Amino acid sequence: MKLHRILAVTHRYAHEQKRNFSRMSELFYWPVMDLLLWGLSSRWHQSIAKADVPLLMTMLACILLWQILWRSNQAITMGLVAEIWDKNLRNLFSTPLSISEWIAGVMLVGLGQTCIAGFIGYLVALLFFDVNLASLGFTLVPLVTGVVLFGWTVGVLSSAVVLRFGNSTLPLLWLFASLSAPFSGVYFPVAMLPDWIQPVSSLLPSTYLFEGVRSIVSTGEIPGGQLLLSLLLNVLYLSLSLYLLTWAFELRKQKGLQQ
Repeated sequence: MKLHRILAVTHRYAHEQKRNFSRMSELFYWPVMDLLLWGLSSRWHQSIAKADVPLLMTMLACILLWQILWRSNQAITMGLVAEIWDKNLRNLFSTPLSISEWIAGVMLVGLGQTCIAGFIGYLVALLFFDVNLASLGFTLVPLVTGVVLFGWTVGVLSSAVVLRFGNSTLPLLWLFASLSAPFSGVYFPVAMLPDWIQPVSSLLPSTYLFEGVRSIVSTGEIPGGQLLLSLLLNVLYLSLSLYLLTWAFELRKQKGLQQ
């Protein structure tokens, strides 16, 4: 074992790390994200420790919705990643398959995965914590629909970034979805965020869904206005992200879909 060869390998990967923005961003992103999520969540739990708030029910409902959002996003991003890793993107679209048909197909796969993940999450909450999330009734329909739409939006948008800027941005596929968690108030109310960040949260459709869960569990009232606003934002953002993905695909196709 020679020291100079070890140092050469170290220099090789350190140099690559320094030149790769997506990899460098991970060094800062995950520590900040974890501290924000769990620090603010702990602060919220302390603030309501003596209040009459069904904390367990609220947390489990939000976590289940987050899992549904994540699975919806992952169905699209992992579909693209699989084709890139297998170097099959060019072969796939050399057939009559269109980009819109591919998107529709992976969305259907995502719906199937979402149903399975959602049912498993429901069983875990019921069997291990004696919390029946089905007691939320039909209010789950707009909530689940909303997080699925937002998951698709994030998945389509991040896929567009990869197609436009190349495979070096693949790590961003996992960053985009998780980035929305603190701003959406998944584990704590948006009011726990600093005042200068809260306007960002108001632009995300997911914010109104997770805030709506806490309102439904705590008061039993359905925030119709928030759910409607979330739907409108979801439709707007999904339409824009689909346009960007189509544009990025056409641009990459002109270059031969090279890997």
